[in-house]
Amino acid sequence: MADGGGGLVNATLPITFSLYDMSTAGAALWTESQNTEIIEGSFSVELGGINPLSFELFNSSVFLGMNVNGDGEMSPRQLCVTKKSSSKPYPSSHRKPFV
Repeated sequence: MADGGGGLVNATLPITFSLYDMSTAGAALWTESQNTEIIEGSFSVELGGINPLSFELFNSSVFLGMNVNGDGEMSPRQLCVTKKSSSKPYPSSHRKPFV
């Protein structure tokens, strides 16, 4: 993330994350705000910890919007892609011990 002058952001800022069923316009299906530590322009968050996510949201395409520090939603929204996981766990013979 860069500031208006192109410099990398180093700050803790409020970010509102929203999921939509459209790439533009539309009402948010889900929203969560977090105070987010940004270091050298990068950050990592876990969504759903404050406002739980419903698996049903991901039955169709959803788009992630972000509003940093109340400055308006960034554009474009990002398409969220899910990967279906297997309902069967790996057999114990395929598990490797932690080292």
